[in-house]
Amino acid sequence: MKIFAVWTAFSKTKSEDAAQKKRALNAILISLGVHLLLIVGAITLLFGAIVGCAKDDMKKVLAASTMSQIGYMMLGAGLGPIGWAFSIFHLFTHGFFKALMFLGAGSVMHGMGDQVNMRRFGALRGAMKVTWLTFMMGWLAILGVPPFSGYWSKDKIIEAAFSADSFGGTTALWAGW
Repeated sequence: MKIFAVWTAFSKTKSEDAAQKKRALNAILISLGVHLLLIVGAITLLFGAIVGCAKDDMKKVLAASTMSQIGYMMLGAGLGPIGWAFSIFHLFTHGFFKALMFLGAGSVMHGMGDQVNMRRFGALRGAMKVTWLTFMMGWLAILGVPPFSGYWSKDKIIEAAFSADSFGGTTALWAGW
């Protein structure tokens, strides 16, 4: 009911005051949206990583990893123009290294007779040299190891997050460190 009273007070003022109050309300809503995007991105990033660590099914691990990477992209999108640019770049690079990992997973599944339980795998490096090498390259890229693509996209989102002094007008917790 209090929100209705505030809105009624806004509607009964002069047009200049109403325009100024509308701009202030828009700024508050945008700030809340940015904070929500950052929070959802951080939670998604962590939740996807934790779920991926708890799975035994190779395809489910890769799917949870994708969820974590989408969290990185959402986090970057909430950081402003530079973070948004790095999010789009990470979306592009993520498509390539995740495709490499899914192709490697398909090769392993085919070689193991459609088995997806990773606990039953072992010593595949010697039996599937090319698959091991290509999967390793995708793994290094998703970790963000230089000079692979994940370093140039994912780590830049993290750098943008820690170099930001404010989010939507609120001072960041680590500003000034």
